[in-house]
Amino acid sequence: MRHIGLALLRVLGLAYWIALFVLTHLPPKEVPKANVSDKLVHLVAYFILGIFLHTALSRYRSTAIHVLWILMAYGALDELTQPLVGRSCELADWCADVAGGAAAVVVMAAVAWTARRSGNNVAPSQNVSP
Repeated sequence: MRHIGLALLRVLGLAYWIALFVLTHLPPKEVPKANVSDKLVHLVAYFILGIFLHTALSRYRSTAIHVLWILMAYGALDELTQPLVGRSCELADWCADVAGGAAAVVVMAAVAWTARRSGNNVAPSQNVSP
């Protein structure tokens, strides 16, 4: 049953990542308006992506560093390609992306540490067979 749950989370994570790509590549006039800071939107979006990505890669060693590298690279690619649709490429947006990803890694490390301390044999960052 655990394997079905992990597979579902991976599928949801992939769907989220695709939706995030689509939303970040809409022309400026089609971008949904949020009544919060653009940087907060970036932080939360990459926090959620980081949680999904960490879960998808949880069976590998050094998950945290891989998640951070992937999110840093993807965030840069995302920002660099936005001018193709008339949007701006902003270093501050990339920094917010990285901050959200880093926060996700910290949260997932805390979850894994708590699971290990409580005696749970399978923590999110431990090896799990598919």
